[in-house]
Amino acid sequence: MNFGKDSPIPPLPLEEWDFTGTDRLPPEHLYFCFTHEYAREVKRICEAFEADKKIGRHFDQHGNWHFVLRVEKSFGRGLDPVEVAFERIDAPPGFPHKPYLQCHHIITHNAYAPLPPPAPKHALPPVVSVTWGGQDWLTAQGPCPHDYVYFLGLDWIAPDTNLEHAFARWLKVNRPPYRAPEKRTGKTEHVRWCALLKALGVYRLVRHYGTVAFAFRYVASQDGDLLRFLYRNEADWYRAYRQTDRILQIWEQASVP
Repeated sequence: MNFGKDSPIPPLPLEEWDFTGTDRLPPEHLYFCFTHEYAREVKRICEAFEADKKIGRHFDQHGNWHFVLRVEKSFGRGLDPVEVAFERIDAPPGFPHKPYLQCHHIITHNAYAPLPPPAPKHALPPVVSVTWGGQDWLTAQGPCPHDYVYFLGLDWIAPDTNLEHAFARWLKVNRPPYRAPEKRTGKTEHVRWCALLKALGVYRLVRHYGTVAFAFRYVASQDGDLLRFLYRNEADWYRAYRQTDRILQIWEQASVP
């Protein structure tokens, strides 16, 4: 395939698939870069944006559009989801036409809790102790190795700050007379977002050029460093494409709380 100026397929703009610039983003921007770029690929999200834009709904004072997806990932043959997550989109002005790295994003507190439904006065607090036969389950499994075991009910749609404050209040009442060692957090999430963006770059290249082989050859013909930042092994391109395609399918089917 000819990748020169006479190529029948125009090149895919670099900013659409090269996410090496994300290493210069502040850590708090990286997650929103991930949701921004994946949301650009999801038709129903783009349609929701256009609908909200017409009536000026779900935009903050900086022009950021707030949206949330309730993502259910089900594995195996069971009908119950194994994992439920809320993906928060805080799209800055320019969405969905401009890549995140070309946008100016002013993050506010709304970004971390978009569109929380107003809680009625009689609603339960975001964090509560619950019982549902849990003690019987523990007994059936054998002696519990912990002195204190609680089952908590969490309102996952509540803003993160509300959950944190509610849990702090819960701790004051229920904390045992000893303190558990603090859990150390690493760069796991940061690495995950970067990996997903890299896979999205591969997905866009493959979709643009039609096959993994052509997309791989195009990048190899342009810059060896870019191939290193993506995947040097062509087999990894197939894996990255399938992974991204699966995520986008899940997002297309996700519900809006």
